[in-house]
Parts: sequence; structure tokens; C-alpha cells
Amino acid sequence: MALIQSTQKTSPDEHACEPGYACVEFHIQDMGAVYQSKIWEVPLKGLFFLVKEGSSVLAHLRSGDEIKARYTPMNRRKPGDYIKTKIRYIIQEQTGRFKGHYLVGLAMMEEPG
Repeated sequence: MALIQSTQKTSPDEHACEPGYACVEFHIQDMGAVYQSKIWEVPLKGLFFLVKEGSSVLAHLRSGDEIKARYTPMNRRKPGDYIKTKIRYIIQEQTGRFKGHYLVGLAMMEEPG
């Protein structure tokens, strides 16, 4: 499982994350719900969001899935951008700041905006 910084491209189809996004949201078809989470960016892990251990959302996410995600800018006066996104990885954190959560890595598959 490769962990990358979001500013690095690993294939021609991936795009670097635009700075200034605060959260991501996407529709979960099987649940009939929208999932929204804060976006994190950490060196060596790249761009990701958190899912609490035991959340029913985990059963609907797979590494390699492509989703149409809405990225909300930190400046909430601007509309969000809908961007085709690939789930890069899903890893469980056993220790540290994110203990008890899964990190879901994101890779934008098209240019924002």
C-alpha cells in the first residue's frame, strides 16, 4: 500500500490537491446518505479524511473506488468543487493522534474547478 503526499502525482490521471479545502463530502449509494469529513494533509500520508472505527461507512469504502466528491473551500463563501476522486488507501491507526480511526487517502482524478 503506497502512501504519497498529495502534491505528488503517481499517474498522469491524478492531480495535486488545491490548497484551501476544508472538508470533503460524497454520497454513499447503499446507505442513501451523504458523508462529510474534515480534510487532513500530513507528510507521507498525503490528503485524507478520518472515519471512526466501527462506523458503518467503512463497509461502503474500498481502496481503488472512484467517487464524485465535493470539496468545500476554507473560504465558505465560494461554492465547493465536485471532483472525481480515487480512494488511495484505507489504513487503521493504532497509535497517536488518530488512534481509533481509519485514514482514507484521496487522489483527485481531474483538475479542480
